[in-house]
Amino acid sequence: NIKLYPNPAQHSFIVSGLENAGNLSFEVYDMKGALVKSHIKSATNAQIEISVDNLPAGEYVLKAYDSTGNIIGNARLTKVD
Repeated sequence: NIKLYPNPAQHSFIVSGLENAGNLSFEVYDMKGALVKSHIKSATNAQIEISVDNLPAGEYVLKAYDSTGNIIGNARLTKVD
């Protein structure tokens, strides 16, 4: 189960709840379902920081995938200016 904070986020957010998850792929979608950001990181610790500086203010959905492409969690995120 993943958690995002701070939420709402202005510049970046932390994804937590990733203990021993290995290499992960993160995708951020706008509310129309369009992919607006993707990021691959190694979850060597329990949390990962992802920047949202280049995204306009609004509502987004984050999806996290493991190295085999299985979704391991999703969460809603609000980006503010």
